[in-house]
Amino acid sequence: MTENVFDEWDELTGDYKELEATNKIYQVRLEELDEYQRKCQKSITHQRYRMGIITKSLVKLKKTG
Repeated sequence: MTENVFDEWDELTGDYKELEATNKIYQVRLEELDEYQRKCQKSITHQRYRMGIITKSLVKLKKTG
């Protein structure tokens, strides 16, 4: 019985180490995802700005034409 408890403990320890490694990978990927999300948001904001400029130019062009 005692041997079984130690075997279980060893298995649990191995599972915990695997969980730690998986969690580290998860954190790295989450940081990467956050960085990509910020880049996309910045690009979208810039595109909206540029579309606004084009829209204003088209409105002016329509008024003069």
